Amino acid sequence: MSTLLRSLKMKTLLITLLLSGTAIAGDFTMAQITNEEDSERTTFILNTDDTNKEIVGFTYKTFNAAGKLVKTTKKSPDGVFSESGIVIEERQDRVIVAFKSDNFATHNGGNIIVDTLYNGATGKRKSYDFELVRAGADWELLYDGKPVSKIHLKSKKLPVVGVVGISEIVVK
Repeated sequence: MSTLLRSLKMKTLLITLLLSGTAIAGDFTMAQITNEEDSERTTFILNTDDTNKEIVGFTYKTFNAAGKLVKTTKKSPDGVFSESGIVIEERQDRVIVAFKSDNFATHNGGNIIVDTLYNGATGKRKSYDFELVRAGADWELLYDGKPVSKIHLKSKKLPVVGVVGISEIVVK
């Protein structure tokens, strides 16, 4: 009887693990992001569900120069259509980077407008048009129709004041 009970418990545990495994989200690394101000490297990850690979979120993992994880930020795709978009980076109550779109869908992606603070002294902003597209069961990040793996943020600097924003984004 105890052998039968133990066998039943083991089968139940295996079935539970198999079923819960299908609910674990899939991750797709979209790009490595660097900047001129520090030696940190941020990995932009697209989170999808395993059932149909629809987007359920975005994760940003920031590593220091030694490769140690210093920060993990998770964002929901909700709000991408709002005026403020999905705020990715904010400092001193100023939105530095936000994602916006007018045609984004969790099942097939769409355009992603990366809205950046160009000059914090004047409030001027710059936008860059990316595409997040589904390629079969995978996802790709495109800029000017070309796949992206690296993004480098160049600083906008003013004399005396220093860094006031992002002057441009270099995409590779």
